Amino acid sequence: SSPHPPSPFTFPPLLLLKPRERRVEYYVDHAHCRFYVFTNSYCAESNTGGEYKVMVADDKDPTFWKPFYDPREEGICLHDMELFEEAVVLYGTKGLVPVVMVMDPQDKNKKLVL
Repeated sequence: SSPHPPSPFTFPPLLLLKPRERRVEYYVDHAHCRFYVFTNSYCAESNTGGEYKVMVADDKDPTFWKPFYDPREEGICLHDMELFEEAVVLYGTKGLVPVVMVMDPQDKNKKLVL
C-alpha cells in the first residue's frame, strides 16, 4: 500500500515534443489550443547562441512546429515570452532599447509594440 493517499487529479501522460539536440534550448507553454515554443533552434548550428524565436504546434500534432514570430525580421533579440488568455507577450531588445510586443494569438501581424 502507498504511504500517500491517491490524488484526486488525473494528469495526461508526458509528451516529448522534440528529441534533444546539442546546443538547442526550448521552453514550452500552452494556450489557445496549441503549444508555444520559445527556442534558439535556428542558431544552434551556427553557434551564435542567445537568439530566440517563437514557434507553435497544434494540439493534434505537437511534434510539428510552425513559425509564429521570428524577431530577426525586425532586428529584435527576444528574451522571454508570456501567454495570456487574449495575447502573446514577447519581451526583448532592439539595440539597447527594451521592447515589449503584445500580439494577437490568432493573427501575429496584429501587434502592439511598446
